Amino acid sequence: MKEPLLQEEDPGLPPVINLPRPFSKPIAAEPHVAPLHPSGGDLRSHFVFGPGFTQVLLLVCILMLGIVIGMKVSDYFHERNLEKSELALYRASQSARPQTVDPVPAPVLSQPQALPQVVAPSQLEPPLLPEVAQPTATPVTAQIQPRAQSPGTVTGASAGRGPNYDNELALLQQERDLMRQQFDSLKSPSPRSSNQTEAVNPPAEPAAPVSGLPEARHSAPASSPAAPAAPKDETSAAEKRIREAPALGKVLEYDADWHFVVISCGSEHNLGPGRKLAIRRGGTLLGLIHLDEILPQQSVAELEGAWKTDAKATKPQPGDDVITFPPF
Repeated sequence: MKEPLLQEEDPGLPPVINLPRPFSKPIAAEPHVAPLHPSGGDLRSHFVFGPGFTQVLLLVCILMLGIVIGMKVSDYFHERNLEKSELALYRASQSARPQTVDPVPAPVLSQPQALPQVVAPSQLEPPLLPEVAQPTATPVTAQIQPRAQSPGTVTGASAGRGPNYDNELALLQQERDLMRQQFDSLKSPSPRSSNQTEAVNPPAEPAAPVSGLPEARHSAPASSPAAPAAPKDETSAAEKRIREAPALGKVLEYDADWHFVVISCGSEHNLGPGRKLAIRRGGTLLGLIHLDEILPQQSVAELEGAWKTDAKATKPQPGDDVITFPPF
């Protein structure tokens, strides 16, 4: 039975129109079918990230962080090792030179002090003064003492310093003046001085050795003119041999601080450590060197003796000849 289209209702309300329902049952929605992957699986499983993927991603991040930290630690220790190795090389280079070279050898220090004492003639003359004056001192004092004072004053002075100390001092000064006069007479004898010595020294025995000294000094120059001829000839012959000696090499470099020279000859010239050679400039022999380090074509040598320490000595220069020692 069909329902009426119009239904009576409250007159105060608008009329309600009931339309017929074409379908009595609601239409069910069709289920959504997800597209399939070519391999047969659901495509959503390839785009939806589950809890397993998060764990894998976390492990990958931890692994990368560990690799970065390991690289940083490795770089740090590598830099520390480089610093230690550089410091060790620097210390080795600093300690290597003083070990191979002794800039202040103990024996050399005494040589500059000994040279002026031996060579300087002014230091050799003063010791000769008392030696020449001693033979005449005894007879002079024996004759002057009785004239100056009595035996009592002498015994008083010998006992110690007393009231006659000034007299004894004056007596000693007179003796010293007489000794100087006699020494001057020996150096430059004259008839007047010889008469004075004979008057002061009446005994003939002590005067004989004193008067013989000037005779020996004056007689020596008689044979001297012929003597220098031989040393001069020997010196010229030695200079000629030094000038004609073959050169083994040249001086390449000279270190004035360490007194070392570098020469252009080595083991190929049959040279070995400790070998002594000489440095020549023209026809002059400058000094000696001894080899320390030998290379095939070069060597390092050190100056020897007073040539090394004497500041006034002529030092080697690049270009000087190196010859064997002795050169003849």
